[in-house]
Amino acid sequence: MATSSTANASILPEATKPLLESGTDSDLTITCGGEIFKVHRSVVCPRSEFFAAACDGKFEEGISGDIALIEDDPATVQRMISYLYTLDYDDEITPTTSTRSQPALFSAVRVYTIAEKYGIPELKSHSKERFRKWVEDGGWSHEEFPAIVKEVFNATPDSDYGLRDIVCREFTYHFSELSMKGSRFQGQTDGYGEFWPDVSMLLWSDLQRVQRKLLAVLSDPTDGLAYVHHLPETEHDFF
Repeated sequence: MATSSTANASILPEATKPLLESGTDSDLTITCGGEIFKVHRSVVCPRSEFFAAACDGKFEEGISGDIALIEDDPATVQRMISYLYTLDYDDEITPTTSTRSQPALFSAVRVYTIAEKYGIPELKSHSKERFRKWVEDGGWSHEEFPAIVKEVFNATPDSDYGLRDIVCREFTYHFSELSMKGSRFQGQTDGYGEFWPDVSMLLWSDLQRVQRKLLAVLSDPTDGLAYVHHLPETEHDFF
């Protein structure tokens, strides 16, 4: 038999979205930067480890029904709450226009970090895939891509490779364009954390891949070509 938490976690967005829009029967208030969000424990708690713990009766927030998120960005909190109710959120990207002509996808980075902070793994995965698609669909060439990289490496811990791997791999894949003279990365070293060391490691791995191909062909042209045929052809496949 399903527990109440399990049952609530599987509630369809079609049923919960009207509750978010109206605030009807709200039993929990989340405030952030002057914004007030009237929410429902039965919706937010099953999907967030933080809200479940805050409302279990052992903390003042659960008793008072008021939770203040004073360190967070209101727009990001709004996106987080939207996801808890609808399993989706709006960002600054409009799908009908080209990637390069739009704002950079900072929202995905911020949603990713807030999902980690408040224990919402599904939202973390959702924002990661949205970010990956933006980067690979041309976001790597956006004029604000260096700022995105800097935010990724400053907002996530060294142990979290989710977004870091995406920007590092895309940088190495487009290394010639992004490292050329006049690039916004040119001469930039401060504030990027472990980005440059990580990129160096990926480039070294790529060099080793090419070296293995060459050695295989030189040592035995017949067997070597067969070996090369089975090696990954792009950096994306290799990493």
